[in-house]
Amino acid sequence: MGLSLSIQERDKPLWTGWRTKSNDVKECLEVKKRLLASLMCLCLLVGLLPATALAAGATDCPGGDECNHEAAIGNTHYGTLKEAMGAAKNGETVDLLRNVTLTKSVETVRKVSGITLDLNGHNIDGTAVTSSNGVVWMGTKYGWKPVEGTDNTMKIINSVSDQGGEIKGTLPVQFSTGDSRYPIPGEIGEGVTLTVTGDGTDAVQLKSSAYLVYSENSRDYIKNGGFKVTAADGIERIYGSYANAAKAAYNGVVTMLHDYSGKASISSGNRVGVLDLGGNTFTYLNPDKIIEINYDNAGITIQNGTLTANAEVLSEGGVTALYNNTTLVLERVTMNVPGNSYGIVTNGTNTGNTITLKDSTLNVPDGYGIYFPSSGSVTIEDSVINAKYSGVQMCSGSLTVKGDKTAITTTGKPQPKTENDGAIADGAAISVINRSYSGGTPTMSITGGTFSSENAYAVKAYTFNNTNNIEGKWENAKDFVSISGGTFSSDNVTDYLDDGCELDETGSVVPSDGSVASIGNKGYRSLEAAITEAKAGDTVTLLENVTEDVTIPAKTTITLDLNGKTLQNNTSDTITVEYGASLTIQGDGTVDNKSHGRAAIYNNGTVVLNGGQYTRSAETGQDAETPGKNSYYNILNHGSMTINNGVTVSQNGGFSSMIANGYYNYTDNNNPRNGYVKGTNHANPELVITGGTFSGGLNTVKNDDGAKLTIVDGTFENTKQAAVMNWNEATIKGGSFSVQASARSVLVNGSGANTVDQGVLTIEGGTFTIPGGKPIISINQNEVPEKAETTVKGGSYSSSVAKYADPNLKFEAKNSNGIYTYHSTVEDALDAAGSGGTVSTTEKNPNLKITLPTPTKEGYTFLYWEAENGTQYKGGQKVKARVFQNLTAVWKKNSDSSSGSSDNERTYAIITEDDGNGSVTVSADEASAGTRITVTVKPDAGYELDELTVTDAKNKDLKVTKRSETTYTFHMADSKVTVEASFTKDGTIQKPDTRFDDVAKSAWYYKAVEYVAENGIMSGVSAREFAPNAGFSRAMLAQTLYAMSGKPAVKAESIFADVAANAWYADAVNWAAEKGYVSGVGDGKFAPDASVTREQMALILYRYAGSPDASGMVLREFADGDSVSAYAVDAIRWAVHEGLISGMENNTLAPQGTATRAQVAQILMNFHQKLDK
Repeated sequence: MGLSLSIQERDKPLWTGWRTKSNDVKECLEVKKRLLASLMCLCLLVGLLPATALAAGATDCPGGDECNHEAAIGNTHYGTLKEAMGAAKNGETVDLLRNVTLTKSVETVRKVSGITLDLNGHNIDGTAVTSSNGVVWMGTKYGWKPVEGTDNTMKIINSVSDQGGEIKGTLPVQFSTGDSRYPIPGEIGEGVTLTVTGDGTDAVQLKSSAYLVYSENSRDYIKNGGFKVTAADGIERIYGSYANAAKAAYNGVVTMLHDYSGKASISSGNRVGVLDLGGNTFTYLNPDKIIEINYDNAGITIQNGTLTANAEVLSEGGVTALYNNTTLVLERVTMNVPGNSYGIVTNGTNTGNTITLKDSTLNVPDGYGIYFPSSGSVTIEDSVINAKYSGVQMCSGSLTVKGDKTAITTTGKPQPKTENDGAIADGAAISVINRSYSGGTPTMSITGGTFSSENAYAVKAYTFNNTNNIEGKWENAKDFVSISGGTFSSDNVTDYLDDGCELDETGSVVPSDGSVASIGNKGYRSLEAAITEAKAGDTVTLLENVTEDVTIPAKTTITLDLNGKTLQNNTSDTITVEYGASLTIQGDGTVDNKSHGRAAIYNNGTVVLNGGQYTRSAETGQDAETPGKNSYYNILNHGSMTINNGVTVSQNGGFSSMIANGYYNYTDNNNPRNGYVKGTNHANPELVITGGTFSGGLNTVKNDDGAKLTIVDGTFENTKQAAVMNWNEATIKGGSFSVQASARSVLVNGSGANTVDQGVLTIEGGTFTIPGGKPIISINQNEVPEKAETTVKGGSYSSSVAKYADPNLKFEAKNSNGIYTYHSTVEDALDAAGSGGTVSTTEKNPNLKITLPTPTKEGYTFLYWEAENGTQYKGGQKVKARVFQNLTAVWKKNSDSSSGSSDNERTYAIITEDDGNGSVTVSADEASAGTRITVTVKPDAGYELDELTVTDAKNKDLKVTKRSETTYTFHMADSKVTVEASFTKDGTIQKPDTRFDDVAKSAWYYKAVEYVAENGIMSGVSAREFAPNAGFSRAMLAQTLYAMSGKPAVKAESIFADVAANAWYADAVNWAAEKGYVSGVGDGKFAPDASVTREQMALILYRYAGSPDASGMVLREFADGDSVSAYAVDAIRWAVHEGLISGMENNTLAPQGTATRAQVAQILMNFHQKLDK
């Protein structure tokens, strides 16, 4: 027998209570009796219930198996989900007991929060629900306040995640708050699916200050807009409107997640905020305004997207800023404003408004672009405005228009003005109107852009009487209107052009005739005038060759673009940079000085050289004892200076150093050219050289009293004394330093008698070469050490510098080419020495007893060390340091049982291959088995290393060890080895528009480089680098001619002691020598790495061409024509006559000057083209 029990609603009492006002005792007793009887009956009934009914859960109906309830809260079941949702109190969970189909919304009680709806593996079908509240509404009404310490989150979850969990309908869920001051978080749990049906868009709608915690899932619940912010707690939230999102944005930034279409405009509120449209479109559906700045001191920045309105006309405009001190910024935004309206408008009674358009477009095809009658400023940069009656109209405030991408266009005809206020339909792209408004007289500055009006002036400045609506001429308009750039559809703008500007035939502003320099399109009659007028950050461009003494005054920060021109001095330093000034020089061109005792650049401030040649064309100093009548430094630095790649500094003199950094006499405080003077120059001048080509002078670079020198890279050549002389503190990190045999040494380091000089020289890298085994480093010129400290931490040298090696670099390696390097481990030294090389100790005390190391090499057993005289020493043996000099390691191959054999017996080739998107180089072209090889990879711009493999002759992979981002090592196999590198795009690659990244199309040598590369005459130093300013060696020239001749077979063996048989250029040099094209430099040597001089190149090409008769050819009148070496006179005559070599800009040939790769390319192109003829 079944028993049913009807459960009453839990909020209704089982009895009505005592009748407390009755005085009838008897009646009270009767009531008690009836109550007692009722309670006894209830107990009987409960006793008959099954035990499970007493413990009924959310899914177990107390009524038994016939449960038809839709939902439950705890043990209390409800006939419908709507009843359960309406009954839920703070913090309670409503469990769905079955799949339900709804025709009306289910909603929580309006003053509770923290409710959870658990779908419990079931579904809600709300397809028939038409309410704007959605299928499920969870929220609060006005008057609700959060309870401190409780979780107010409204949640929808599915605790049975493997089934059900769907809510579907036109709007599945809405979270809402009745009071925007108290936000309510909403949450959609894992396992819940929200399906939008019909014409719905959003799975979740957020009303007022309700929000979702941001996630990749939650962002897609809202397809119409969705505004993401980072709240004060650092958690990202999504709101339904910009206004509510902006209130919660801790950093003021709101990001729109999707396209938006709706009736909520963008209002600033009383804050300054940012709305990032995220590349989306904001479509406004009401007919008033899209954006409103509606408080004083408020503002908004809109970025990255489109603003538009779905109306025939906006009654108020696209943006209204009708309060004081407002700010509007449109950045990378397109705004479309329909109808005869304003794009952006302010109010003439307001003050301090600011409008900025940057990389944006404002389209008002039937109205006015910007109407600005208030005080403040409007800035338009690289932006477009399309309007009908007026593009930009200024009645007060200042207008700045700049950027070549700016374009302002109007299409309408001027219209008569009938009202005494508001915009004037004058048809101009820009109009500046003096209307006597309280905001003051308007001003305008145009430096770039395109301005066009189909039916009126492009730019118009005039007065307007607001009482009788009469337009008048503005007599002194030019005092308020400035145009120094741009292109205009009407020539009336000549009335407003700055001095030094004019219009060309296309309507573009250009520098006026006779200008020698310009700032933008404004011309100047002298470079000094341009510099005087330049503002901070301006670029002054040379338009003509100029002869001036130029000073960069204190507190001036400018860039000088040489623009291929020459700046030469009158009588003083060519460019003087005062203390507190900053100058950057860029572009091809020359800064030259022709006066005795004066420099091309004399710097007491801050200078950065990014390009240009710096010369002393009249230099006559010959050597340290012969000053001639005209000698000095090319550059004198008493401030902060950086010289970057692309710079060339050269002179033919030998009395003065070419570049002087620091003071000749630090304590000479009366003469700022010689000593430190406070407030006039720097206490510790600093020079940093990151690249460039430097040749000439007594010393190419001198680091003098009190100065600091850092050389990162560059090419330095000297014939007189030294490439670098240091008297204070210098660090060399890289670069190529070479001197001729006539020089004393490559480097000079000394402290001298002056206590200011430190004499600290640190060498971390670089290549240092001097012929004849002469010293790389000399101390104090007279070899007296005094305080000088020289430390070698890296680099390669043509002679030993072991006595200066860092204490951690215990081993010196000398390879078969006589190049010395220094290492911390004997294995590294052996690798660097390679086949035919030797290893030595760097111990400075020759009599100190040391222990010979026992090196290791994979696949080999070390046997002994062998001296040049054949003496053998064991590893671990104690010997005097002088014994550990030029020793060779002898090994036994582990698989070979015979007696030990030198690793010099057999070497194997190392082949490198790349995919053209980078380069791969190895530390040796061949090596014996077990030798450690270093691999260096260099990806092209926009690429990164994808894979590096090393395989032996049997295609077996060898182990590769990563040492840094660009270097790897492996141990040589006993066979040929192939090193392959492949590269992949790193996401930043852009398709190059030139063959080489360092050869611009505008460079004078561009066509020559393209020609020699296209015809296989020359190649780059890497896949994307040509190094146009690098030197060109004698070996390179021989190899180039050899390649041009088809690389014929070579019979002759090398006749030069310094041309190894396995050198990459050996065949080329031997062939050229056999043909008589090249000869040695003496002592049976060829000097393959020496830079080829201009006259040497002329001679070699002359011989290659068959030594044609040059007796009838004469040199043009070159200033240094008499300095051509006798052996090269005919060759130079021929080369000049044939147009292969031309003079320098200073009318010199510079026959002993070295040729850069760019110059060689030009000469070889000319030569090759003549051969073709």
